[in-house]
Amino acid sequence: MQAPAFQIGNQVSYNKLGRMSGLNNETLEKYIAILEKVFIVFRLGAFSRNLRN
Repeated sequence: MQAPAFQIGNQVSYNKLGRMSGLNNETLEKYIAILEKVFIVFRLGAFSRNLRN
């Protein structure tokens, strides 16, 4: 829970979270999915006013 909390306001990648937590990407994706289902975390797409981004 600390690894994603340190990334508030930044884009988060599974690779970076995996390195911080010591988990492989598959396990990490499963844990994130569980946390989403119980409304602890949620995905938020990137926002930009620039249409090219």
